[in-house]
Amino acid sequence: IHERLVGSEMCIRDRYKVIGDFSKIEEYVKNCPDAKLKAQVEAIVKKYYKGDYSRLASYKGEAAAVEGWGKGGAIQYELSLTVEQLERLGLLREIN
Repeated sequence: IHERLVGSEMCIRDRYKVIGDFSKIEEYVKNCPDAKLKAQVEAIVKKYYKGDYSRLASYKGEAAAVEGWGKGGAIQYELSLTVEQLERLGLLREIN
C-alpha cells in the first residue's frame, strides 16, 4: 500500500512540505487525537508491516524517463501511507 507523488503530474497540482519527523512516525500515531485515523494507521502497520513501524518507510528518488510521457528527472516520493493520512498526522502540509 503506497501512494506515489510522481514527477510532473503530481508536482504541478500538489506540492507538499515535510513538517514532521518521519523517523518518529510511531510517536505521531500514538499521540494522534483522531481515534479513527489512529486505528486506520495501526491496522495498516499490523497488516502490511507485521506491526513494525520501522518498516513504514518512505523513499525519495529521481523519476525515470517514460517513452511518450516524459523525460524523467523529477523528484518522486513513495510513501507507505496516503498523503491525507500523513497530513492529518502532522507530517506533511500542502503548499501553494
